[in-house]
Amino acid sequence: MNIFHKIMGKLQRNWKIYTDAVNKGKVMGLGYTLLLWKNHTKFLLRMRSPKDRFAEVDKVVCFMEKEFGGFVEQFKPLPIYDYDISKDDSWKQNKIWIYWNNPDSMPMMVKSCVNRIKEMSNGHEVVILTDRNVGEYIDFDPVVWQKYKEGKITRTHFSDFIRVAVLYRYGGVYFDSTIYPTRPLDDKFFSLPFFSNHTEWNQNDPQIAHSRWSSFMCGCRRGNLLMKAALETFTEYWKRYNGLMDYVLIDYTYNLLYNHIPSIKQMIDNTPFNNPHIWAQQACLDKPCTEKRFKELMADPLADVYKFSYKDSIGLPLHDENGTPTLLGSICGEK
Repeated sequence: MNIFHKIMGKLQRNWKIYTDAVNKGKVMGLGYTLLLWKNHTKFLLRMRSPKDRFAEVDKVVCFMEKEFGGFVEQFKPLPIYDYDISKDDSWKQNKIWIYWNNPDSMPMMVKSCVNRIKEMSNGHEVVILTDRNVGEYIDFDPVVWQKYKEGKITRTHFSDFIRVAVLYRYGGVYFDSTIYPTRPLDDKFFSLPFFSNHTEWNQNDPQIAHSRWSSFMCGCRRGNLLMKAALETFTEYWKRYNGLMDYVLIDYTYNLLYNHIPSIKQMIDNTPFNNPHIWAQQACLDKPCTEKRFKELMADPLADVYKFSYKDSIGLPLHDENGTPTLLGSICGEK
């Protein structure tokens, strides 16, 4: 019976990937659907190469340039900030923003990460944004609210709207709910013109961000031009289309702005390299983790924070067969 359920689960997941490709093609054309079908079939046959994934990325980059390159030119004359941030110390009171639709239903791992962020906030208030309270802090064009209510804008992409909107209006730091700080957050998260995970790019990695930023961890001052331009570009996208052509539209939008707006490019390029070990422990969640080992991980000088995936943690054990906590168990407070 378990084998049957596993087979059905795989079939359902792959069917969803193929049908999602059809929906993406409604935005980008039949050729993109066929490319996605071909590449996923090659993946199932263990024949897909990085070159195949780069072909998908190039298609989306070309789409964004064709459809929105002209739109973002309006932001070129604008400054990154319309005030002198060197004379403004309001960042010391800036907040940490997290979005989770229903805090009462947080899984144990997410709750543990959020509690850790609060513990390591270094005096900064942590605000949990939900569908119930987000309207108290920010507002969107009516088309955004309408398409979110209709399910055309997914909760994941709605969170992208939220992160750029709160950072533009208030500044501070936006964290995904599965960020786990190793120590009290350094001032650089809040005080720099822009801060995000920035590391050397592995040129075999087709991700469009190219390690220049990570949308799951982003900080800036209020009024940042990148956040303003991204918010307006998202809104323009949803005025034109009823579906998402790629899961990481935020990264393609940042990339478009990076290529068109010299001041945004300079700001991103000037972000100091940081946190090269941010993903280092994701694959170790189910491995034994003694108290000593956990302390070692928290002392890693190359990880101010770790990033985990909640979905990839589902079903992983909190203890090994000997009763030793796994890394996931240690994160969740198991002894």
